[in-house]
Amino acid sequence: MKYLQEALKRLEIDASRRKERLQENAALLQFMWKGDVVESWIGKLQSFKTLGKFNSVFLSRERIDSPSRQQVFDL
Repeated sequence: MKYLQEALKRLEIDASRRKERLQENAALLQFMWKGDVVESWIGKLQSFKTLGKFNSVFLSRERIDSPSRQQVFDL
């Protein structure tokens, strides 16, 4: 019986470590995803500026998208 209790305790410790690692991995993946999103936005802005298409239509669209972008970084 003591052996089973010790085995259960080891399993709980291992499960806790695994959970921590999974949460850390998820946080890293989310950070990398946010970086990719920002890099994409910067690329779009640069392409619009170089093509001379950075006008009021684009700016008004950006204002509409801004709340959703803020929500992304509030996660």
